[in-house]
Amino acid sequence: MREFDLESLEELLPDTARQIADVIGFPATQQLIERFGGACFRVGRGLRGTGERRLAMLREVIGDENTRQLVKRYRR
Repeated sequence: MREFDLESLEELLPDTARQIADVIGFPATQQLIERFGGACFRVGRGLRGTGERRLAMLREVIGDENTRQLVKRYRR
């Protein structure tokens, strides 16, 4: 994979990626994109098995605090 700086490409990003970067910053957003690409999944409270697995995947990639910030912003 090529090295790139997501923030330098901000004007090319979809609105959703820019909104996520506003919440957790460009470095963590870049980590999400590198790991999950354009995959979509719901962010919940992690009360069910599937939700907890999703949160665990996020924590693994972007850490606890960034995951908390995403849940706070996008929780359904």
